[in-house]
Amino acid sequence: MSAQDEVGFNSGMMAFGAKHFSRAMQILSTIAEKGNTDAMHRCAIMYQNGLGVAVNKDAAFRWM
Repeated sequence: MSAQDEVGFNSGMMAFGAKHFSRAMQILSTIAEKGNTDAMHRCAIMYQNGLGVAVNKDAAFRWM
């Protein structure tokens, strides 16, 4: 992971922890697209539970 991606990941995780899910999804989905499994897992959780996005079981499954 590049230094920029690491900073982004940490920022996304801070947003997730602060329950700013829309912002977390915005950041973490970009990192997840690059193959980061931790970001993928968080995206799956947000899609599964409708946190910051509409519930989307297909997207949740894809990220799992």
